Amino acid sequence: MLEFDPSQAGLSAAVSTPDPADSTAISTQTGTIAADGSVTIRDFAGPAAVYLQSADGQVHELGGVPLPGTTTHRQAASIYRGQTWTYAYSSNSDTFTAVAFPPTPVQPSTAAEVVTQIPITHYTVTTSGVAGQGNLVFLTFSSVSPNGIGDPNYSSQATTYVYGAPDAVGGSFINHGTYHVVIPALYSYGVHTVASFDKYGRLVATTTVGDATMPPAPPGSSAAAHPLDTGTVLIQVSNIMFGTIFTSTVADPTAPGALSVVSSSVGHGGLVALTNFAGPARIDVESTPENNFPATLTGEVNIYRAQLVTYGYPSVSNVDSNPFGHFGPAPAPVIPASAEEAEALTPVATSTVSPSSWQPGSDVTLDVTNVTPTAATDDASLTVDNYVYSTPTLLGSSTISLATAASDGSHAYSFVVPGAFTSGGMSLRLSTSSGVSSRSTGWMGPSRRPAQTRQLHRPRRRPRAQRPHPRRLLPPRPTLPHWRIPARTT
Repeated sequence: MLEFDPSQAGLSAAVSTPDPADSTAISTQTGTIAADGSVTIRDFAGPAAVYLQSADGQVHELGGVPLPGTTTHRQAASIYRGQTWTYAYSSNSDTFTAVAFPPTPVQPSTAAEVVTQIPITHYTVTTSGVAGQGNLVFLTFSSVSPNGIGDPNYSSQATTYVYGAPDAVGGSFINHGTYHVVIPALYSYGVHTVASFDKYGRLVATTTVGDATMPPAPPGSSAAAHPLDTGTVLIQVSNIMFGTIFTSTVADPTAPGALSVVSSSVGHGGLVALTNFAGPARIDVESTPENNFPATLTGEVNIYRAQLVTYGYPSVSNVDSNPFGHFGPAPAPVIPASAEEAEALTPVATSTVSPSSWQPGSDVTLDVTNVTPTAATDDASLTVDNYVYSTPTLLGSSTISLATAASDGSHAYSFVVPGAFTSGGMSLRLSTSSGVSSRSTGWMGPSRRPAQTRQLHRPRRRPRAQRPHPRRLLPPRPTLPHWRIPARTT
């Protein structure tokens, strides 16, 4: 926003900034001065020249010093990405003075937003250091030069962020077209966007780091034999010795009543990755003299199918006695992309579904009865997301109360399948909130090549105060075994 004397109301003002795609090109936007002398003009972030068209039609460039890369324009003000700065113009000194200004430009909040920005430079990126997950990543940006100019002596300041959530990893000075960035080992797990911005919030350079491969479960373990049913918890620790053993314990869906125990040690980056079956997990940290733990430290985390979820110790948000706190947005399991993928998941419950026949094209209420988890749980209820396939379409959610049960100890719920899905047959699946396949499966309906429905579960847990402590560990929420119903119509 520019503030002029009110006597200049009705005149046209213009702002010019360098085009990020070509710094030798100029973007110019105009506005009309209002009765109070103000005019708001939006243009590319960066150094800005200001012009005023007087009543006689003459255009005057106001204030400032020459803009970088140009000889005919001067910087009178600055535009910062996502922010509105207010400048007051003094005709006596021919200067603009900032009178209202936020502290910093607005950085993109997501990696997807980063890639919509135009980098203001061309550059080369190289990676060095020890390759692999759990190690620092060293980046060198070289031959950095403004677009439209081959400037080997380009120098500037840049601040670099890593995404998921933007995490600032420090400032760098671009010296003769070169700068260096060190990426924490945390971001060697999964693929992350790295982006550097100048003081105006303009994107200087971007690249990606990390490895999308999920760390495998230990060879020979039950979890290693069923990789589709697993997820990874990555714990970032402080004040814990390198080599300290962390152990995750999760119910094993392949052997009702059994537990899957996976251990790993803290690496040089202060990270420990544990890949185990999806579900609520107990974490035990060995007691050592260096840790000063009087006994083995125990806490809780959640493992989500096909996801890598990061926790911190000590907790980043310690609202209860759990020493592990979750980083980032609330995670969710990966929904199987096809009925075939869901069929390959390991069931963690048994159930029966009826009816087995109906009028094609009519809505059908499916009753899922005899839902029997294959392991003990301290969850008060289980929320089931019902999907229909060929591509996963959410039909809604159902909640099973685990606090009450039929005389045989089983549970039940029902949901409606719209008629659009009942004329080709269907396949039922259930899966827990952590993404474990708690499915009730079966072909139903009149078609020999049925469409398919399935359900995905999300457990709703009682508040910690209502749960026994230490908690009873359960296998990931039960999936119903595979069963088939002959296709027929009423």
